[in-house]
Amino acid sequence: YEIPVNNECEGAISVSPYPVPEIMMGDNFGATPDFEVDDRETCGIFWDTRGVWYNIKGRGTIVRMEYQLNSYHQGKTELSVFTGSCDALKCVVNKEADSSPWYSAELNYLL
Repeated sequence: YEIPVNNECEGAISVSPYPVPEIMMGDNFGATPDFEVDDRETCGIFWDTRGVWYNIKGRGTIVRMEYQLNSYHQGKTELSVFTGSCDALKCVVNKEADSSPWYSAELNYLL
């Protein structure tokens, strides 16, 4: 698999939740570990987790973020929210997927 364009924080894809919710389709095939081995665990996410990045600029309203995976997916799945610049990320919240047949997680968050 090719490395996704949003593999790193600096390459995050901008998403606009206004005025209508935006639906993003994608995957993390080819993604590389998000954090350095020295980090061990960031926001409840192990250093070798392979994720992709999105950027949302809030306006003081509730934003719903969610993902859904098919039942063929294997492994731990999570949805995390960070604030700050890429070189100084601060964890806000991390949500692990439930174990339903369609692994999913959702967060409603004030941005």
